[in-house]
Amino acid sequence: MPSAAHTHAGGIHPLCYGHYTEMRPHEAAGRLVYSCKERDCPVQYTRPEGYFLDVQNRPLKHLPIPPHQYCPNDRFPMYLLEVNRKQHFRLWRCPKCSVIRVDGP
Repeated sequence: MPSAAHTHAGGIHPLCYGHYTEMRPHEAAGRLVYSCKERDCPVQYTRPEGYFLDVQNRPLKHLPIPPHQYCPNDRFPMYLLEVNRKQHFRLWRCPKCSVIRVDGP
């Protein structure tokens, strides 16, 4: 079954690229940050930066490398919108212009 993020009231809800679960939004240092809900997962996302790892107080071994998908229209960092593991594809969306990009076979 595919995992999919949802959009609520103009906001985005990206998926964690490691767990394919919806990330939770919260305020940090005056900006909106999305964090994976899984315990000890360092994956985070912001609109201007895209995906990154919160490595503060974490060992650097075995951390997943963040994907860098950029919108072909405005070069804005895209977020993971949907994953279908059975068909091996990932659907990405630009949070600025909503363009969609697919990767996989």
